[in-house]
Amino acid sequence: MMKFLDVIKQMLITNKCLLCHEPISHDNKSGFCEVCIADWNAFLEVKCVRCGYKINECSCMPKLIKQTSKYGFVTCVFYNPDTSLLANNLIFTLKRDLDVDLINFFADMMVKNLNLFAQRHGLNYDEYTVTYVTRREEGIRMYDFDHTKYLAKAVAKKLGIECQKTILNVGETEQKSLTKVERLENAKISYEINEKADVRGRKYLLIDDIITSGATMKACADVLRENGAEEIIPVSFAKNNG
Repeated sequence: MMKFLDVIKQMLITNKCLLCHEPISHDNKSGFCEVCIADWNAFLEVKCVRCGYKINECSCMPKLIKQTSKYGFVTCVFYNPDTSLLANNLIFTLKRDLDVDLINFFADMMVKNLNLFAQRHGLNYDEYTVTYVTRREEGIRMYDFDHTKYLAKAVAKKLGIECQKTILNVGETEQKSLTKVERLENAKISYEINEKADVRGRKYLLIDDIITSGATMKACADVLRENGAEEIIPVSFAKNNG
């Protein structure tokens, strides 16, 4: 029998498709309307431009990520801003809008893949702490929130482990406007340790929304290691497929 509060919730709150924001049934567990679910499924079928495999079979990773973690990294979907797939808008929406349903959707996918990753490598996440790549202050002022912070907290809650702010973003230049070489140099000077966080001897799941060149992840991982962190596993919702 449906709980009374669930009935009230259904009466007062309209479920909306994560992509087009049209109303959907409360019984719809996918998060998408009938039109958009087809687009989302097509998004998941995208193949790597390098190896030709789909995301769950692709092991390609940026060279900088190979230098960051002995285990590799965890991701969920390919991302290419040049494609016309509507699902790319999910990532832009995450950055712009504080949408709890979308954050939980991203976090659910990331936790699912994290659990598969843990089984493959024999890891126990009870030994880890979640941390994240902090947004630039300019972005926080513009949108009034740090999307990676909310995403990291959601992942930590679903895994049942701690989330800790370990890294400060002191950068003045946005990474996406730079070349690959410029990204690496900019990332090196853009992140510093949060002095309120004791990272010595800790293992971290380092959360970001997108991995492109891997420069940001490496810079943040380097900051953590320089301050005594034992291990870092990069985790992103999307990986650049270009």
